[in-house]
Amino acid sequence: MKISLNSLLLILTIFVGVYFALADKTASYLNDFEFQIYLLILVTLGSLLINAVLKNIFLEVINLLFVIFYLFRILFILDGGVISDVISNNVEKNDIGWGLYILIYQYTALVVCTVLVNPRVQHNKFKVVSTASFVRLLKLSFIILIVNLYNTFFVYQFGEVTLGSFFAILGSIFPINMALMIVAILYLLGDDLIVKKHLGYMMFVGLCVIASVLYSGSKSGTLSVILMLYLTSLIVRGPFIFKMKTILYFIPLGCLSIGLFFLGNAFKFYRRGMIELDGVIDRVGDLGFDGVSAFAHIFSYRIGYLDFFIEKLSLELYRPFVSLEYYFMSVVDKLTPGFDIFHKVYMSRALFWAREGMTYEGTNSEQITLYAESDILFGFFSIIIYFLFLSMIRLALQYSKNMLSIKYAFYSFFLVQVFYDWVVGFGLDMLIGQSVYFFLGIVAVNWFAVDRRRYGESRGIAGVDNV
Repeated sequence: MKISLNSLLLILTIFVGVYFALADKTASYLNDFEFQIYLLILVTLGSLLINAVLKNIFLEVINLLFVIFYLFRILFILDGGVISDVISNNVEKNDIGWGLYILIYQYTALVVCTVLVNPRVQHNKFKVVSTASFVRLLKLSFIILIVNLYNTFFVYQFGEVTLGSFFAILGSIFPINMALMIVAILYLLGDDLIVKKHLGYMMFVGLCVIASVLYSGSKSGTLSVILMLYLTSLIVRGPFIFKMKTILYFIPLGCLSIGLFFLGNAFKFYRRGMIELDGVIDRVGDLGFDGVSAFAHIFSYRIGYLDFFIEKLSLELYRPFVSLEYYFMSVVDKLTPGFDIFHKVYMSRALFWAREGMTYEGTNSEQITLYAESDILFGFFSIIIYFLFLSMIRLALQYSKNMLSIKYAFYSFFLVQVFYDWVVGFGLDMLIGQSVYFFLGIVAVNWFAVDRRRYGESRGIAGVDNV
């Protein structure tokens, strides 16, 4: 038995609608805004029903993020004790109601533009990767993996500059997720026998990524691997479809994620010098039975894009940093090697400092969300920006469709990853800065992938990507 991700999102959306209709809303900041919420749910259902026919992977990404991080958050908001930036920062009630209308418009505009432009990855273009390319790319992934692990565990110190500008740029071009991306695509495009032969190494890469993310103090180790597998599967196989046994795997995976969540949190305190290494496990154990409750609250907050949207849209203290002029300066500073011209951090970091103060320790960033940023920058005319951005993605996909299969896979992943980061919404300046380095990494990976001797002899053998 199989079920599509789109169908699961439909079921979840209907569940949110029924639960909201039956629940007591008096303790929630959504009280008195039933009409906006019902309209938001109806628009989401319409988008999901359209994609049941269209089967567009870009629309699936939009809907996945919207249902999980906006609609599903409503269930937690109905609890009067919920942790929310909307409540803690005293957002005016009128701003909440108007913000919900803006969210409905922005989401609808993005969905309409995606349907009209309809960018598509040519899944039928993918062929089995040749053995030579497979092995060459595995070797490259191993080099990237080892260098990043060495930097994470033996070089990097929290709050200190440990790498020169040249090596810092190389680290931005070849992050550890680049190794994960390579093995994920090879897993999907490799011959069954060679994949089986190297499956142990591929799983090792995934475990190393989880370990590296946790040790750096992040709580999203397993989610990084799941996201990579999801995006690469979208590119190669199209809209995501679950097998029943795959759904059963999520039960132990979910339990593991909770444990790793608290382990990552403990390592955050260790990397900031607040506890010793031998106190990491003790800190995890100190949570006791309160850990599950704490996880529920933190998890709820982390998926609270609806709260982030309303708060960033409503408060004036953020507005000075959400401008094209500021973005230009922050991007220039991030791309100039070893020196700054304007001394501007990314907008997402500036938003955090605007609220918490510049003396706050940490590398925290504030998520503005695509919909709040688009309304602040472009207002009603955001629909034009959405149309132009999606048209650029479609043109880029059409331009690259004549590439060899493995190169097309990597370039397609670049475009889908950029699209995903854009919709998540940490700011256009961060999107541009990170995408420049990411693109250079993709170019380098494709350069290593190509067997120039064989490519010069032949354009390809049927069924095999002859690179």
